[in-house]
Amino acid sequence: MDREKENRLLQCKSLNEFSTMFFGYGINEQLSIFDEAMTIKAGTSLYRARKDDGRTNFYDSKQWTMPPTECVKQGRLNEKNKPILYVASDEYLCGREIGLNDGDKYYLARYKCEKDISVGTLFCRHSMVNTIFHRIVMAVKMENLTENERTILRKYHIGEHKIGVQEILNDYLSVFYIDRLIKNLYDVTNKIGHLILRNNENGIRYSSAFEPIELSGGNAILTLGGEDHGNYALTEQGIKNIRIESVEERIYKREHDLSLMIEVFAQEMMKNG
Repeated sequence: MDREKENRLLQCKSLNEFSTMFFGYGINEQLSIFDEAMTIKAGTSLYRARKDDGRTNFYDSKQWTMPPTECVKQGRLNEKNKPILYVASDEYLCGREIGLNDGDKYYLARYKCEKDISVGTLFCRHSMVNTIFHRIVMAVKMENLTENERTILRKYHIGEHKIGVQEILNDYLSVFYIDRLIKNLYDVTNKIGHLILRNNENGIRYSSAFEPIELSGGNAILTLGGEDHGNYALTEQGIKNIRIESVEERIYKREHDLSLMIEVFAQEMMKNG
């Protein structure tokens, strides 16, 4: 994307204006923002969790393949009735991803990559426009946060004012209020997913909504666990390269809470504001 159009996008006064302007550009300019890839190495373990529903035999390996088309709801990176398999490189956030509560019974499947898989990624080293879209895809819906996390966000009035693109660029905590600033969040993230899959048919590497400290778009990439440490949305083509290895029954105990991190970043924002 040429510098003039990128600068115009970065001056937008709202995310709705930003996304409307971006998706009005030509397809080649849109694709240029999502043209990087990474590799899931052969031998990598991937995980998926499903809550017990009292009727499904989760030890049947067929329950861990691509979801049936008629059962697929709109998700972060898929449209309704467009199946995609969501998996993660680590198991510890899977329970939060599917909204488990303490004491819930669930099943955790482990897959193994049989050969290297190239996937598209939200990481990008050459565009701050990508930084904004990265955060939109990472956005956490308020109803999926714990009461402690919501209390801290309310305490600092985070996200209660109109905010422009430049402010979002400077605020790590923007992932906690973006869903209230943009109309139909998943409609936008679906469009982003579609563009990434245009460049790579196997799938998409993205960040868990509950591990929101990632940054790209400048000269360096920031991530807490490395580029391969994250979530993956795999297509039919992508899942040809993985196989199910095991399924375990578990009882969920919530040990992951973002309250302290939110508090620290909020205080730092106020100090520098």
